[in-house]
Amino acid sequence: MIENLEDLLNEIRNGNSQEHKHENIELKESWDKKYGKDISALGNKLDKPCCWLVVGVKDNGSLAARSEAKTVEIERVISQQINENLDPIQACSKTTCCEVSGSWIVVICIKNPGDVVYWGNDAYIASGTTSQQL
Repeated sequence: MIENLEDLLNEIRNGNSQEHKHENIELKESWDKKYGKDISALGNKLDKPCCWLVVGVKDNGSLAARSEAKTVEIERVISQQINENLDPIQACSKTTCCEVSGSWIVVICIKNPGDVVYWGNDAYIASGTTSQQL
């Protein structure tokens, strides 16, 4: 289990960030608002102190090769959608842009706040590598 940002970035750098290897990571090549359900599902994992949703890394662990400017724009959109849809918002403890091996990614750190985490009007739970509505 990956517990801090440094370890997460090292796993990505080394090509070891595939979801099936880590129960507390969700990888996305790009961002879409519908992926908020995965933030909810990760936030509802009571047995994990910290979970990560990473935008800019493919399912196989390879980088999507994005520029810093594009990644900053993606992070802005994600942050706005988190502010509008995540409840309680404290489930998202941090969003940040990071450079890894010449490519830029967005990292979202998600922690259970002691309550059910919703995206919009719905709460989700993770089952393997998929998110299902509660």
